[in-house]
Amino acid sequence: MAIFTVGARLHDYGKGTPDELFGKVSADGFACVQLAYKKCVPGVASYADVTPQLVQNTLEAQKKHNIAVAVLGTYVELAIADEVQRSANAADFKSQLAVCKALNAGCIGTETTGMHKQPAGTTRERAQYMLCKSLETILPEAERLGVTVAIEPVVGDSTNTPQAARHILDMMQSPALGVILDMSNLVSFEGKDNQQPLWDAMGELLGDKIKAVHFKGKNFAPDGTMLHTSLEDSCTDYAGAFAMLRTLLSCTDGSSFGIACQDEFFDPLTCIGGTITMEDGVLRQSIDVRFPTAITGEELIQKSQGMKCQQGIFFLINSGKRNFKLFTLPGKLLSKHTFFFQNCFIGI
Repeated sequence: MAIFTVGARLHDYGKGTPDELFGKVSADGFACVQLAYKKCVPGVASYADVTPQLVQNTLEAQKKHNIAVAVLGTYVELAIADEVQRSANAADFKSQLAVCKALNAGCIGTETTGMHKQPAGTTRERAQYMLCKSLETILPEAERLGVTVAIEPVVGDSTNTPQAARHILDMMQSPALGVILDMSNLVSFEGKDNQQPLWDAMGELLGDKIKAVHFKGKNFAPDGTMLHTSLEDSCTDYAGAFAMLRTLLSCTDGSSFGIACQDEFFDPLTCIGGTITMEDGVLRQSIDVRFPTAITGEELIQKSQGMKCQQGIFFLINSGKRNFKLFTLPGKLLSKHTFFFQNCFIGI
C-alpha cells in the first residue's frame, strides 16, 4: 500500500554527520528529509566538499535509519543578474545532479534568487531570463540522468507567484523540471487575508508539476515584517489548500483522471467525490466511478495508477472501492520546523 512520506528539513536539527542527523530524524518518527549539505554537515563550505565519501556515508545513514532523501537542497542563485556569478552557480548546481542520482533523491531543489540580492535596477523579467539561462545548461544533464530539478517559488524571488512558476515551466518545456510548493512562501502580507486565489492558481497551474510540498509556520507583524511561527500560529490558510481538490473533482466525466468515455448503450462515465474520512491520521477521499462498457474495471485501475506516477495520487484497493489517499500532518507540530510531503498531490 503506497502512502505519502512525511519528512523534515535536516538542517532544522543543527549540524552533524549524516549518521547523527538521520538518527535524530528517525527518532522523531519521520521517514525522509530535505538534505542541504552546506547547511547541516560541518566542513562542507562549497559543493566541491560534497565528496564521494560523504555521499557514501549518507547512503549508509539512509540504510541504517531507513530514511529517504526526498529533496537534495542545493541553494544557489540561478537567477542572479551577474553573468559570471550566475554561470558559476549553475555549474555548482549541475555538479550536484550526479549526487541526487546517487542518493536516489526525489528531486534536487533550489529557490530562484531574492530580488533584494540582485544588482541595482534588475527587473523581475530580467531575473527570470537569467534563471532560464541557467536551466538551459542544467536540464539536459538532468534529463540524461533521470533526475528531477525542482524550483521553489517565493513571494520575494524572481519566481514569485504560481503564474511566474508556470511561465518558467512553459519556457523550458522539460520533463525534468518541476516545482517545490512551499505554501507559506507564496503568502504575502498584502494577500494574507484572501488566499483562495493563490490556492486556485497553485492547483490549476502547477498541480501536475509539484514534486514536494513544504508546510511551515509564517505570520506577519502589523508593519508587514515576516515572522517565523509554529504551524498553529501561522497565517497560512492550510485548510484552503484542500479546496484545490475540487479541481480534481470538478469534472464528473472523469476527464481529470483521463478515463472519460461512453458507448452506444450507456450514458457517459461519471466520476464524483464520495466521503472524506480521517483514518490513522490520514485524510482519505473516496471517488465513485460508474462506467459504461467502453472501459473495464482493470483499465480504470491501470489509468489510475498512471495518475499516481504523474500526480502523486495513490489509489488503494479496499473492498472493491478505489480510495484516494492524501497526506497527514505529523502527530506533533515542531516550532520552526518545515514539514514536507514527497510526491504530494495538491491539485490538477
